[in-house]
Amino acid sequence: MNQAIAERLGWTSKKVPSDEDVAKQGYDEFRHTWWFNPSGKTAPIPNYSGDLNTMHEAELAMGFNVIEGHALIGDYFMHLMRVVGGNEKGTWCAAICATGAQRAEAFLRTVGKWKEAE
Repeated sequence: MNQAIAERLGWTSKKVPSDEDVAKQGYDEFRHTWWFNPSGKTAPIPNYSGDLNTMHEAELAMGFNVIEGHALIGDYFMHLMRVVGGNEKGTWCAAICATGAQRAEAFLRTVGKWKEAE
């Protein structure tokens, strides 16, 4: 979830190749991934699903702009109501008290990046 939200908000990643010794030990060809924030600085991606303050920043970044003929924030709230209440008629209170993970799921559903667990 955190990676998908970060990518949506302009973060990019680059895989760092392993050296020959690591490859000989049977590890895959990449040692780790470097993440770059939207300003291009290397940083760990935020824990959107576990930190309400960070998730709030993602919600604000979604904005209230009309994109493709509809307001994303309205779609987001409908998805959040479904996540917390099982349908669009979930209570407002439940949506207001949603966890970071619930907000992250609603965010990804809104932007079309949610993947159901198999």
